[in-house]
Amino acid sequence: RPLLIRLGYGFTWREGVIMVYGGLRGAVGLSMGLMVEHNEYIPSATAMTIAFNVSGIVLLTLVINGSSVDKLYKKLNPYPSNRHRIQHLSKQLRKLERLCQLKGLRKM
Repeated sequence: RPLLIRLGYGFTWREGVIMVYGGLRGAVGLSMGLMVEHNEYIPSATAMTIAFNVSGIVLLTLVINGSSVDKLYKKLNPYPSNRHRIQHLSKQLRKLERLCQLKGLRKM
């Protein structure tokens, strides 16, 4: 069994990589930058420079991670397709379609 499951977290290393990669969006850095910006003991020009730089880094992180997380997800494939799941889904969709036809709803 994977180490993360044995430690009680309940997810595999693939799920962990996706969570870390998707979670690195700069929320902590942005909040710290805002704290510096509003701190009265830090000179205004320094605080504004720090806030500007942190905001730029957060924006780049959002753009880069946000646009590439799909490729990482597809590469890691944390939830491979399961033949039984696909069969079950097909069965339920056929059942739903029959029910819609009985109720007089149109086929899409």
